Amino acid sequence: MLTRKREGVFTSYYCSKCGKELALKDEDTGSGWIYSDCEHYCWANISKTCYYSNDERCEPEAIKKLKQESVLKIDRVDNVYLLIPKGGTT
Repeated sequence: MLTRKREGVFTSYYCSKCGKELALKDEDTGSGWIYSDCEHYCWANISKTCYYSNDERCEPEAIKKLKQESVLKIDRVDNVYLLIPKGGTT
């Protein structure tokens, strides 16, 4: 499970189990900064082209599965980062 702490338009996200900070998100734009994985969560990095299209070269079924499993989405300039629970549990 994620813990959130909001200050103004920014929200910091922490792993509730180990306390590690995982991301800082601008709630107005959806953009933000990702930090490292922890033993409970990992980041999936997907190009924006693949995230927002159904191009077969991008393996849309795999991306769809990642979207369903993710608990947090951070937009960056060229990529979308999805936070995925390790082992299917939060």
